[in-house]
This record gives sequence, structure tokens and C-alpha cells, in this order.
Amino acid sequence: MSKRTGLSPHVIRVWEKRYQAVEPTRTNTNRRLYSDAEIERLSLLRDITNSGHSIGNVAGLPTERLRQLAHETLAQKPTARGTTPTVSASISPGAVLVEECIEAVKALNPKALQDVLVRGSVLLRMQGLLQTVIAPLAQALGELWREGTITAAHEHFATAVLRTQLGQMTKGFAEPDNAPTVIICTPAGQLHELGAQIILGNTYHLYLRPGEEVLSSLGGLHHFMNWNKPILTDSGGFQVFSLKDLMKLTEEGARFSSHLDGSRHLFTPERVIEIQRCIGSDIIMQFDECTPYPSSQNYARESMERSLRWAERCKTAWKTSSGRYGHQQFLFGIGQGSVFLDLRLRSIQELAAMDLPGYAIGGTCVGEPKEDTWAAIETVVAGLPKDRPHYMMGTGTPEDLVNGVIRGIDMFDCVMPTR
Repeated sequence: MSKRTGLSPHVIRVWEKRYQAVEPTRTNTNRRLYSDAEIERLSLLRDITNSGHSIGNVAGLPTERLRQLAHETLAQKPTARGTTPTVSASISPGAVLVEECIEAVKALNPKALQDVLVRGSVLLRMQGLLQTVIAPLAQALGELWREGTITAAHEHFATAVLRTQLGQMTKGFAEPDNAPTVIICTPAGQLHELGAQIILGNTYHLYLRPGEEVLSSLGGLHHFMNWNKPILTDSGGFQVFSLKDLMKLTEEGARFSSHLDGSRHLFTPERVIEIQRCIGSDIIMQFDECTPYPSSQNYARESMERSLRWAERCKTAWKTSSGRYGHQQFLFGIGQGSVFLDLRLRSIQELAAMDLPGYAIGGTCVGEPKEDTWAAIETVVAGLPKDRPHYMMGTGTPEDLVNGVIRGIDMFDCVMPTR
């Protein structure tokens, strides 16, 4: 369409939406279809506006009148031989900059986009840049995404560059004395821009702060943080057992002192499921003991067997309770066994017999040699149901992600990206 009319896609969209110069039909995939009559109208409007007419004054005229105006224009002002009427005369500086921005976004070229924005701020000042470049650009990118011309990655790229560049441009604005300092970490909108599909929360930390009362009053963690995609919560077992001297382990569960104020608490398998029901996460984890490394084979066996018994109790608590916020919650079991492959295999076989929605592998990447890590992963994955998610906990280096996927792992979590 742009090639046939000599008009940029942005100009066509502006003339269509703002001035109703043409009204193309749309396909099932929301692509525009222009008739020959509409192509003729746009070509006539191009010639007429190039001669000095305002698009606002001529966009609504009948096609026959446009033909007359175009004929009069060409008769009064013929073009030189070998030249073609240009479109730039009918396009505002802002529209030209928008088109350059769009090309930079399509090419995923941050420097080109930054250069256009800097030129725009000099040419149009900040207010003009926001009104005639940034706002139309945001609208144009949205339309291009709906048409399938660009992807969500292009939108996220543009947002990141625009935020950074606008932040730099406004650094020179005066700040009032004694203004309060505010620290913001990963606002909800930024998670969307990063392309996150699922995020992880921790039962231990959410239980202590902000606490069940606050989470329940706000409708769960999704509403608390304005996040409408999946959330997974760890059971808090790793954090509880890392307290060591502040924790006492029994068959019932784990008694521990809060690292915040020293208050005493008890986590049992049933209580952990209850807390995760309050949090409202989509994937909830069983309460388990993360077997430390190094451990003797006897201790690793005792720890693994305890985690299996707790998995059964978690399953019972999950089956006999229901979600509070109108959506399903899926319980994952966690296999243990340290570096002992016979324990690993037994653990995952007994967990698989529980027929849970998903399965995790715990107690890896806690200091053991890498060859032991991958030997354990290969042993466990071989015994896991093929139709359920396989989750390797606490792993996040690029190399480990690749090695895990090769061996059949579907999900990972790690604090490394946030540090």
C-alpha cells in the first residue's frame, strides 16, 4: 500500500483514523484491505496536499472533487521533467520522526532510536516531542503489533529505550529541596515489558511479611502486586532449614525463630499448604527438607523419607481444601536424595506414584560437584512421568539452563538474575 501510494504507513494511518480519508475493510486477522478506489483517493490526496492544501480541508471531499483539484493543481504547477512530487511537504516534522522511530524499532536498533529522540527534543522541545512523536509512536506501534507487523519483543524494546531516554532528558529538571527519596523495584508493568511469563514468590518471606491477613484482605498475591499471570511459590523449606540454630526439626514439622523479630513459628506440611492457599499462587510446592551437602547416606535417606511422608500430608491437605480466589492451584512434589542415585530414584518413584500435577528436583546445586548434579538429574528425569512438568530448583546459570533442558528439565528458578 505504501509503495502504491507513495505515502508512509504512518501517514496512511493518520489520514485514515484522524481524517477518515478512507475506510478500508479488515480481514479476520485484523489486516487492512484497501480497494482500488481507496488507493486512488490516497494518491489524489497525496498530490493535493503536496501542492499546499491542508489534509483536514480536503480529506472529506468526494473522489470526483479530488480529481478536479488534482487536475487543477497539476495544470497550475507542473513538475519538472524527470522529477516526482514529494510527500515530505505534507508531513509534519513529528510525523517524519515517528516514521524514523518505527524503522529503528523494527530493526531493534537502540542507538538509531535514541538519536531520533534526541533530534526530536532539540527540534520540537520536550512538550512537542511528547505530543507529536512519543504519543503517535505508541499508538502506531500498538497498531503494528495488532496487524502482526511487529512482535511483542519490538514493543518491549521500544518501551525500554523510550523510558531510558526520557529519563535522561528529564534529569536536568529542578528538584525541590528536601524531597522524599523513593526506591522502586521492578514495578508490575516492567515485569510485562521484560516478557516474564511466571514469577516466583516465597512462602516463608510472604508469611512473615506482609503476612496472611494483608494478603487475604487484598485478594491474594496476584492482586497485591497487580500481576495477572502465573505465580509459583516455594514452600519456604529451604529458608527454614537455612536458619540452622534458630530451627528445630521434628516429624511434625519445623519450629523456627523469625529472622525479623525472633518470634517463634511452626511450619508443618498442612500449615504450609494453608499459607499457600492464602497467597493464591498457581503452583504450590510441598513442604520438604532440603538435604544439605555434604551429608552421609544414612542422613540423606532419613531426610528423603521424611520429605516423602510430608509430601503425602501435603497432598491430603491440598485435596481436602480449596482455593480462595476462584482459580486452581497445582501441587508439585519435590524429590530429594542428595548425590546418592539409589535414593534419588526411590524418591522420584514414590512421588510419581502420588500422581501429582508436577514434580521438582530439590537439593541440587548446593555445593556438590557438577558431575554429581547431572548424574542425579538424569536419574530422576528417567523416572518422571513424561506428561508432567519437570522443575529443577535453585538453578540459574546460562550453562546450567542449557544442560538442564538437554536432560529434560522444563522449569528453573534462581535468585541470580536479581543480584
